[in-house]
Amino acid sequence: MGDPKDVELGRLQLLNHGHHAVLKLDNSDSLNLYIGESFTQHAQNVTVDENAIVASFDDAKTKLVISLRKDDNFEFYNFAWFTPLEAHYLKDTVYLGEGEAHWFGGPQLLQQAWPILNTREEKKGYDFCPYVIEDPYMKPSSGFERYWLGSQKVALIVPSGVPLWTQLSPNGYLALQAQYADSPYALFPQRHSDEPYLSYTLAVPVNFKSTSLPDFHVGISKIYFDHPHAVFDEKLIEKPIWTTWARYGKAVTQADVTKYADEIVSRGFPVSQIELDDKWTTEYGDFEIDTNKFPDFPALIAHLKSKDLRLTTWVHPFVNVESESAKNPKLQDFFVKGSHGKPETVHWWNGDGYAIDFTNPKAYNWYKSKLEAFQKVGIFTYKFDAGEVYYLPEGFKLASGKHPNDYSRDYARLAAEFGTAVENRVGNGTQAAPILIRTLDRASQWTDTGLQTLIPSVLQFSLLGYYWNLPDIIGGNGFNISQVGDRSIRTDSELFIRWVQVNAFLLVLQFSFCPWDYQESDKVVEITKSVLKQRDAFVPYIKSQCHAAVANGVPVIRPLWWALSSKEALTVDDQFLVGDRLLVAPIAHENTYHRRVLLPEGSWKDDLGNVHIGPITIETDVPLERIPHYWRQDRKRSWIGSIWNMIRSLFVKPNSRKGSEVSTI
Repeated sequence: MGDPKDVELGRLQLLNHGHHAVLKLDNSDSLNLYIGESFTQHAQNVTVDENAIVASFDDAKTKLVISLRKDDNFEFYNFAWFTPLEAHYLKDTVYLGEGEAHWFGGPQLLQQAWPILNTREEKKGYDFCPYVIEDPYMKPSSGFERYWLGSQKVALIVPSGVPLWTQLSPNGYLALQAQYADSPYALFPQRHSDEPYLSYTLAVPVNFKSTSLPDFHVGISKIYFDHPHAVFDEKLIEKPIWTTWARYGKAVTQADVTKYADEIVSRGFPVSQIELDDKWTTEYGDFEIDTNKFPDFPALIAHLKSKDLRLTTWVHPFVNVESESAKNPKLQDFFVKGSHGKPETVHWWNGDGYAIDFTNPKAYNWYKSKLEAFQKVGIFTYKFDAGEVYYLPEGFKLASGKHPNDYSRDYARLAAEFGTAVENRVGNGTQAAPILIRTLDRASQWTDTGLQTLIPSVLQFSLLGYYWNLPDIIGGNGFNISQVGDRSIRTDSELFIRWVQVNAFLLVLQFSFCPWDYQESDKVVEITKSVLKQRDAFVPYIKSQCHAAVANGVPVIRPLWWALSSKEALTVDDQFLVGDRLLVAPIAHENTYHRRVLLPEGSWKDDLGNVHIGPITIETDVPLERIPHYWRQDRKRSWIGSIWNMIRSLFVKPNSRKGSEVSTI
């Protein structure tokens, strides 16, 4: 046993009687942790050797073990708190706001920012809540994966077994709290007395100088989570999905779907599949086609097939109380149970009903059989909606599973059984599945869950291993429709055009409102077709990058800092890379027709035919019909390019022409 003095373990110092830890990073950078915040007692004894620090807080009957493990590339500092089983909670706080540090990852947020504190909204961070999969419209955050990445080449990982709550303050303090009580974790298997209550790992590179931030992230991510093992249906890359939701809502009929498909095809727009959204069945939970709205479903299928179109349909995990399924006593055991062990109803956006328990193999197979029966009618596959823990009874119990997120995981696993053209919106440890995960329903507006959150959300999901993410409907889903027109004539033409452009070089496009639904429809149609034509030229490249992502475990859609190591690149949230050769710099702000573009090293040819030698910052005009994009012509910067960059800087004045260079980085 030793005195409770300040001690060191590798790069880590434990200070202040065991309540403050400092992890030394590169140069003079460091990461500060304020630990053991759930009690005030100091450590009575501290011991240290080359592999671990053990701090004993005898008065609190608590022990902290910090262990160090190294391999050829990384150092791992694992923090593990051991407390009596009756302990209510344990809390540590990691300060993310140190110096010029920026952080990425963590939970999904309604106002997603990149990096996570880079939001333009008034409120930064998020309020205290359990780290489970929630509906971001209803809760402060939604916890898919427990991974945070710091720009100073440090990663934070929390094991799935920790009953984790988090909070991110506006000034960058990330609270990590273990707590079973008053949470979705309460009725799940709890730890044994010899297991830690709160634990997490900080990882850093062995050699900071020779390790880039992208290489560090890829190396760590391959240890802690998966990536896709196969490419999703490539027809979805080639042609957009068209969904009925925003254009028709729940009033959609067979005549509407027929007319919709005919309109799209007759106007010369490409289609991979028509998605029939809510509401095409009788009651929610009864697997019967509503023949009042769809009197001849086989005829609808035949009509679409005659145009070489597939039909997918919207499904959900609920059985509403008015349905025949809910009244069937034989099905009661298939529903998620409440704290008293009996099925309990939940409220969702289409009423009150039971949630099907997909952790119950019998319920899983029953639901699966119902969807397979629809496929015999001609439905190709499905859009799986909901699936969040939020839509389960308070104090819920699952038939099996160790953690609340097992519900969402099994729902996603079921979705993956229906092919590679599936759309889903939840996941936890399901990155390997070759299906699309939809990032969020977005409002038809620029800010406040609108267009400006799209690129940050795509980057967020890609970082967490969900490379095949779908950024929802172009132009927004229309639930704020009264603010921007009606379903017959849309008044937000500029928003729609910029949305098409932002989405143009992402993996999949999904339309609902049609370009001809807008004011100045001829112009909107013309620009949209032009964007799709520009995309077509890159479809083979996008496909190749998807296959490379499967082979190499590197995301297709990447942040600018993946190719440009600069302070400014870390906070760029309106540019992205597709692989390592295509850089896209669209407009995501209203009434904006000029922008700065940061180009990494290399020779970049833009969509206007101009060549730029990077690294460089340029200013360029972006009229409504343009989406700036840049193709890297070389893999490495040549010495000729360097000389040309120097000569050019002597003669080219800022803003002297479109796409003019203003400075080197």
